[in-house]
Amino acid sequence: MASLDEEGNDATAKKVKELYYDILNSKGTKRTYAESDNEEDEKKHVKKLNKRRAKELRKQQKKLEEQDRRFAAGEDNSDDDVPFFMQDASIRAAQRERALEKAMAERAAMKAAKGA
Repeated sequence: MASLDEEGNDATAKKVKELYYDILNSKGTKRTYAESDNEEDEKKHVKKLNKRRAKELRKQQKKLEEQDRRFAAGEDNSDDDVPFFMQDASIRAAQRERALEKAMAERAAMKAAKGA
């Protein structure tokens, strides 16, 4: 069996020491990011993010335009404008009541149309 000094001087030990100090000095690790190597991937990623952002903005704009149109028409639909997770039982009950009233009005209209 060889002594520690002899083992420390062979080629494998020297390579291990070199790699150890490279790791300590952050050479060749994830922190050394090559801009030119990843530039194309970054452009694709940015394009994808911009596309998703634009889609979400269009959806939001469409929703706002719909709210403005309803407001201009005088329709009170403010309960639907509140996100579902923020609605309490009274809002949901009012929505059910409105839906029931609308259904009853439609039935009455159909009966009146049949009778005429």
